[in-house]
Amino acid sequence: MPKWLFFRSTGTMVFALILGTVLAMGHHFFYNRLAGQVPPDSYYTIANSTGLTGQQINLATGAIFVFLVKAILGVAISTAREQTVWRAIRNPNRTTKVATIDGLLSSTGSVLNLAELELWKRSFVSMSIGTFSWYVLTSSYPSPGSLDSPGPPPVPYSQSTVNF
Repeated sequence: MPKWLFFRSTGTMVFALILGTVLAMGHHFFYNRLAGQVPPDSYYTIANSTGLTGQQINLATGAIFVFLVKAILGVAISTAREQTVWRAIRNPNRTTKVATIDGLLSSTGSVLNLAELELWKRSFVSMSIGTFSWYVLTSSYPSPGSLDSPGPPPVPYSQSTVNF
């Protein structure tokens, strides 16, 4: 394998990991800034829409953060898995069956490959990363309804009493 290709894949993994981490921190700080604040009353018209509230804009921004974090960390995970597969295959002291190569390379494409013991024996690290990528793939985005904002002040209630 050419050296430039090795450094390119390493750079992709590192850059995606750093960018994903920075975006995850940005998501955290964005929601931290919004926590405990009254949602804005303003309406925004975007592309002839009927109007979006400030709260809807905040929720959409948070969802964009989550989508980008998940996608970019997925790139880092899949690149790392590919590299571990090729390292396992390139071992000069062992021959590798075509079925094993196919199973290792397609472990993120078919969840059934995770059940093959031969693949786990050949490259435990690659299959572990493949399992983690299936976990990331099937995880859902967090609910944006977890933003808390102070509601209106509680209305004092009066208790009826009967005077005799």
